[in-house]
Amino acid sequence: MISSRHLEFIQFDEFPLRWRFIGVKDFKMPDHHLEQIRPLEVESAARVADVGHQVLLKGGVPFEQSLFPRSETLDIRDWRLIPGSEKRVKKWLFQRGPAFKTPVYLSWDESVAVLVSWKIFIRYWSHFYYSTSDDLLIFDDSMSWAFYFSAREEIFFGSSR
Repeated sequence: MISSRHLEFIQFDEFPLRWRFIGVKDFKMPDHHLEQIRPLEVESAARVADVGHQVLLKGGVPFEQSLFPRSETLDIRDWRLIPGSEKRVKKWLFQRGPAFKTPVYLSWDESVAVLVSWKIFIRYWSHFYYSTSDDLLIFDDSMSWAFYFSAREEIFFGSSR
């Protein structure tokens, strides 16, 4: 298990993916939302990735051999080209995720992870996740659910409920 109380954080300016939130294609996240993104230092990011991959992503297919009896998949290929798709994805995430204020871990790899509220993630999901390049695992301290955003442009959801 993992707890945010035992993790170390870095300044946002040191976060390797900060560029996604401060000036991409005329987008800049408001400062009061940027302040809610808490990047983890490398050792803490590695712990989050290890827990996520060892406990939640056992085996090859996300959640196939994990502790989640319930799983679903959403195909998001070409979502940028289809009107209304971003809202559709937000709604799908909202209907499956935790309460808005719940802090969640976002883990891209063994060296890059953040802690952020579920609300901020849903609002800006397309800035946190770059389809075709990112594999992104999302879960909270309860480890009773998780999302896996695949670079194959699929979102996997697993839950013990």
